[in-house]
Amino acid sequence: MKKRHLSDITSDFLKSEEYFRLSSQSKENAQALVKSIGDTAEYTGHGDYTKWDADFIAPFTLGLIRNLSDETQYSLEWFNLTYEVLKSVLKFLARTKRIKISAVMMDNLLQLIESQTLFEKTDSFILEPEYQDPYLPQWTPHVADNISTYVSQWLKLYEESSAWEKRPKGVDKGMIEILMKLMTESAYNVYRKTPKTWTKFVICEVMRNQFVEKLDLSVDEYKLIVPAMSSMLDYLGKRALLNSKKVENYKRYLAAGEADMLEAAKDPGNYGASKLIYQEMQRRGLDINNRAEVEKFIQEVNDNGGIDSLLPKEIVDKHNFTEEEMRFVLNHPEHLDSIIDRFSVGLEEIADEHISVHNNHRWSRKQFERIERNGIKVWLDKDKYKLPKYLKAIDAMAYVVSLETRIYARTLEIPKNWSIETWQMIAGSFDSGMVKEKTIVKALVQFKADERVIDQMLANQILNLFAKI
Repeated sequence: MKKRHLSDITSDFLKSEEYFRLSSQSKENAQALVKSIGDTAEYTGHGDYTKWDADFIAPFTLGLIRNLSDETQYSLEWFNLTYEVLKSVLKFLARTKRIKISAVMMDNLLQLIESQTLFEKTDSFILEPEYQDPYLPQWTPHVADNISTYVSQWLKLYEESSAWEKRPKGVDKGMIEILMKLMTESAYNVYRKTPKTWTKFVICEVMRNQFVEKLDLSVDEYKLIVPAMSSMLDYLGKRALLNSKKVENYKRYLAAGEADMLEAAKDPGNYGASKLIYQEMQRRGLDINNRAEVEKFIQEVNDNGGIDSLLPKEIVDKHNFTEEEMRFVLNHPEHLDSIIDRFSVGLEEIADEHISVHNNHRWSRKQFERIERNGIKVWLDKDKYKLPKYLKAIDAMAYVVSLETRIYARTLEIPKNWSIETWQMIAGSFDSGMVKEKTIVKALVQFKADERVIDQMLANQILNLFAKI
């Protein structure tokens, strides 16, 4: 079926009652503005106006408001013209049933946007990540700012609504804001998923990982997460700010991830460095707002052997493997899967997002499952490959497995077919602060050459790429 561009409606719109209500200057510019609005939607990947819904229209309109009300780029007059035409076009589409939103719902949506958000700017809470997976869509400040804008508005609207008064007991503004913002930031920065495209995998992974790593909550507060976020999602669905079907799906995903999150939260070995440092400073009665005191404490932690020194030995051992255990697994490969499960890297998610054909290679699940997982061997030879003394077996394995599987899913290249172009892309995503990751990559590449999986010439070319970082 042919995709419909907004400009296709121009002739009908110019005869409509919505058009005749426009100001004279808007009428003069209407045709050009309809095309401009359609082109902007096309740029965001939503060029087919027949598929526009509240889930798209709300953030799209908010984004236009934010951009067009920027006095450094646009005049207030041009903003007024564009927004007046956009409103009229949306009402026209709803009234003539060209989109699946009723005229009443469209009026409510536009009124809500205007009354609460017009001319209001929101600082982005999604900061650019230090590392960007080269096999994910590019991270862009435009998308991050747009997400921040409409999620911040969602929070504001929810907190000012009557639904807020019916929120779960124990949930305050600080809690719901940090939950929504951390879920949103993690989903976009780690998986490039926006609130319109969250999946069960992404929601459950963020709950089990980032929520446990970063949030300093009690057991009872962790149990409030699902009802707190579900209550806000219900509000968003009722106000047509988020597709109602997505709302129900997201609530189910939150419920599905709760048990794993609560279990992970019991284990301090799953906490992030900042959380462990904060908790220990609180336990000692140190002032976390005193920079000198914080720096002194961190130096003490480093002198004692790093973050692991803040954990009981049994917790550290639980999250690592001894050399004896690693050699046992090498001799008994049937136990490998049980170890791989300890550091889930979302292999199924990667498998679901693979490309089908690339450079005469065709996707094969059997090949995907057969990819060599040599993190164990690399770690056992850590002295030979100059890996850091503090590097845990589990960390080395996780990084190697993640890297090799992502390369295959995105390029269909197994190690013996690795291309220098692929590695140029990977190297381009690194920065000078990724010392540990660079060391593991160099060890893996040389290991592949030593095992004669790739030739030394290609290995040298790849190693040279990382020597420049």
